[in-house]
Amino acid sequence: MASFVRGRTNIKISHGFTEMVSKRIKSRLEGGIRSISGKIKDRLRDDIMNMIVSTVVWDGILGNYKGDVDYDLQAHFGLRDPSKTLDIIEKEIRRQINISIRSSSTKNNLKVTITMNDLDYNVIAGLPGGTYISYRRIRKGNKNVVYGTEIPWLSWLMDPSSATVGGWHVNFDLENTEKSRSRSGRALMFKGGGWNIPAVCNPTVGVNFIDDLLLDDKYMSLISRRLIDLIRKAIK
Repeated sequence: MASFVRGRTNIKISHGFTEMVSKRIKSRLEGGIRSISGKIKDRLRDDIMNMIVSTVVWDGILGNYKGDVDYDLQAHFGLRDPSKTLDIIEKEIRRQINISIRSSSTKNNLKVTITMNDLDYNVIAGLPGGTYISYRRIRKGNKNVVYGTEIPWLSWLMDPSSATVGGWHVNFDLENTEKSRSRSGRALMFKGGGWNIPAVCNPTVGVNFIDDLLLDDKYMSLISRRLIDLIRKAIK
């Protein structure tokens, strides 16, 4: 049975293999673990990234829920084509995932502990494409005055508690002339009310969608079983 110890995104997978670890085969088993350590790390990185890019949040940013008020995050955030930024985010998460593998044995038990570090969301939030300037024109007398407002959408995504815009709301019901002003072509912010980040980005209060995923025992148990099978094959 695998057990998990996590901080924010810190993951620790610990499993005992009761294949009667005697002194005679101890070095062979531990050598087997060392020989596949690179494969274990690659598998864990791949599994975590596959889970992240399969979420409704990732799909929503890509625009796969066009016009859906709850899931069209590309429209909520006012993004034109975020695919390049998402590629940068994926590479940064992979770069940050630092995994250590430790094995120890007693008379009749081999214990393997796999630990993943926390992700630095401040670094991710500051990646290229994570902010943009939203411009609006206001007629003052006989002149058009242009105002620019920074939209830190990636910071909002990494820290949903910071994603509140007072005095403005997002409207998906646009006239044809309004669609041409929309960066996504599907939604605009208008004065009145208030905007909060869609609930899908903040499924657990105070936790972003990545942390929420990594704290889900269902997904982590699946990853754990795959890694355990990999290790079993190496130590047989």
